[in-house]
Order: sequence, then C-alpha cells, then structure tokens
Amino acid sequence: HAMSFRDRKPDVKEDGEGPAGAVASRARRRRDRIAHSEEGTLRIGMDARKWRDGGIGTYIRNLLAAFLADPGGNRFIVFLSPEDMGSVARPGAPVEEIRVTAGKYSLAEHWLMAGAARRVKVELYHAPHYTLPLPLRCPAVVTIHDLIHVRFARFHPPGAGLYARAIAGAAARKARLVLVDSAPVRSAVVEILGAPEERV
Repeated sequence: HAMSFRDRKPDVKEDGEGPAGAVASRARRRRDRIAHSEEGTLRIGMDARKWRDGGIGTYIRNLLAAFLADPGGNRFIVFLSPEDMGSVARPGAPVEEIRVTAGKYSLAEHWLMAGAARRVKVELYHAPHYTLPLPLRCPAVVTIHDLIHVRFARFHPPGAGLYARAIAGAAARKARLVLVDSAPVRSAVVEILGAPEERV
C-alpha cells in the first residue's frame, strides 16, 4: 500500500533468482506497492500531452488502455493538450481529463504541470517521458525510453543534449521508480544519469 511505497527502502537482495529475474521481481513488488494506497485507491496523474506522438504517444495510449481495463480501484487524472480533450474519458470510466497548455520541452512546463497536479490533488504522478516536473511534490514514476539526445548530441540541435542530460538526470534522481524499455537503457540511466540502481 501507499505507506509501503512512500516509506520503505527498495529491496535489493534476492534469493534463488538470476539477475534478470531479480530485477523483474523487484519491479513487480514496487509496482504492487505503488498501485494501492491505504484506502485502496489513489489519484494517479499521467502527462498525456504527447498523445499524438509516434512512439511515446503509442506508449501512453496503450498504457492508459491497460490501466482503465483494470483500474484496481484507482482514479486516473490525465493531462491533455487542448486539441486532445475527449480522447480518454468514457462514461463510467475512473478517469478525469485535465486541459493543460504547457509547452513541451519548455522550462515553464515544469511549474505549470506541477501546479496542475497539485490543484487536482494527484497523489502519484507518472511522466511517460523524461520531462518530470522538477517542483512536483507528490511521489512520481518516470519512464525513460532512451538517451539518444544525450549519447548522440552532435546529431541534434545545439543545446539539446545538455538539456536532455540535465532534465532526464534530475527526473531519474527525483522519481521513486524509473521505468525503462531495455537492459541497455537501464545501464545508461544508472551510469550516465546517476540514478540509484535499485530504483531503475
């Protein structure tokens, strides 16, 4: 439950499992602790401003579909750009859509998104991309899909690599749990961004 998630240190020792199994087992236990508060419900916020994007948009759409198919008694607060309002809410579904106008990859988005989450009383926030709001006060999960902007900065606009390293690094260190798509990305998040290994 929520107290377990907020107060306990992540488990780092496993018996009778290989490295991959140990990581998967720890992730399952952390997921279970995150999913249920003491009262059996959480107000879980998700930044869905990339709803129409290719890779990350697909991730957001599928993740929300899975959450709403089995909400576990939780309520989902989905932050959407104005043009995407109406994309998620369905009659009877435990979901609220919140309109936000925060620009992507802007410094202002950190304060605007944190403020929006605070106003609607989000208890757990999921950033499906590395732009986790820095002033956010509630526990958070961040998904980091890759570090291409950091590792191959020379192929991107000037400053993009520095911005990505700073923001992704801050997100990885701030989040209670960092989700990644693969073992190589996990290694990069730990080695390049300095995220605590037991939280990735």
